[in-house]
Amino acid sequence: MNSNSVIKSIFFVLLSCLILNCKISHQVVAKNQVTLNCNNEYDTILKRTVYFNTDTMPVFQNGKMDFLKYLREHFSVIDKDEFQGTMHFVFVIDTDGKPIGVRIKNKPFNQMSNIEKEGVKIISNMPIWKPGKCQGNIVPVKVNIPMVF
Repeated sequence: MNSNSVIKSIFFVLLSCLILNCKISHQVVAKNQVTLNCNNEYDTILKRTVYFNTDTMPVFQNGKMDFLKYLREHFSVIDKDEFQGTMHFVFVIDTDGKPIGVRIKNKPFNQMSNIEKEGVKIISNMPIWKPGKCQGNIVPVKVNIPMVF
């Protein structure tokens, strides 16, 4: 093989790779555009895929005001000397609207204060939510709720 044919072969291989990469990149972008509003991740505690951004997010009964009313009615008066700060609740509204996998963000259950454990219990026992939807399908959706005391 002479040097011209080697150069042509290398050029052809590089050009083919460039074209294939462009097609692959285009397919990935197109796929992401379809699911842009329905981002998901694997929940290691629940050991399943959950969504964190959907076309229709879960709603507690008739909305945020009902949610705040529920929390106000079910949280006992907190002694400001015992707890001041923010609790970051993380949970999933399952396809049946039930809160599951309730936890405090980045805190194992055995390290929670009594107030945090009570918060987990209250969130776990909430009434059914209207579940979230992705492209018309009901899906489990991860919810993050910071509560400041």
